[in-house]
Amino acid sequence: MMRLAKWSAPLALVCTLLLPTLTQARADTSHEELYQRSGLDQQLRFLWREISSEYVGLPKKVTHHLFEQSINSIIKTEFSEPRVREVILQKWAKDLSDEDISKISEWLDSPIGRNLTTAEISASTASDESELALYLTSLRQHPPSRKRIELLRLLDKAVYASEAATDIGIQINLAAVTALHYSGFAASNAKTPVDQTELHERDRSLIRAIMKQDVLRYNLFMYRALEDETLRAYIEFAESPAGARYHESTFLATRAALAKATVELQNQIQGLMPEANVTAQLATD
Repeated sequence: MMRLAKWSAPLALVCTLLLPTLTQARADTSHEELYQRSGLDQQLRFLWREISSEYVGLPKKVTHHLFEQSINSIIKTEFSEPRVREVILQKWAKDLSDEDISKISEWLDSPIGRNLTTAEISASTASDESELALYLTSLRQHPPSRKRIELLRLLDKAVYASEAATDIGIQINLAAVTALHYSGFAASNAKTPVDQTELHERDRSLIRAIMKQDVLRYNLFMYRALEDETLRAYIEFAESPAGARYHESTFLATRAALAKATVELQNQIQGLMPEANVTAQLATD
């Protein structure tokens, strides 16, 4: 599950570009600019690869190369960053006031915000996890202080990191199971999306506990070069009225976007190959 933890990185990422003052722009433009400045475009750019990788790893009774290519193409489209962005911007438009946007923008443009940006975007867009693995190994010889761990636990709670990791991990798995089920190529003993959803809900507490530890390890790595005071400032912003609304809105919007994409994925696959769809339907009867 460590691989999924990269999607739990706090969502208040910051771009280094300084754009015009948000309160001087139209509301829709302000939300778009805020999205770019938050770094979410980079954070979510390769989300679709997680679903594709999960799908490829599921056992199949038979494979069909051309059909597999079509499914991966649908996954890439439905879980693309622009699709997720659309849902997030709509949610922000409902949840964030002009005053919220101004305060969030001020935070993102602050020196602390820019330092956090460098750490978060670098960690969340890394091409591999070798550096993370080496760092985690080094913790055996040089463990973090209890104060540092407590700070990161407070930050986790403030920015919904473990909740996001749990929900996104579940959504990624469910999307892959949905793709396999409606392809008609699932093994006879494979769980249906309904079965998998029930399993997720039954084991949600366990999944959250595992993800919470993964998030802690990941955040120890991501913020390793930052001082405790920087993390305290981050927590203070995240717990402010504007910061709390920002993080909660982004978390809920991302979850809704993935659920919507999973439904579209099912619909698209059902239209790909009628005979495969019939096979999947028989499996649910």
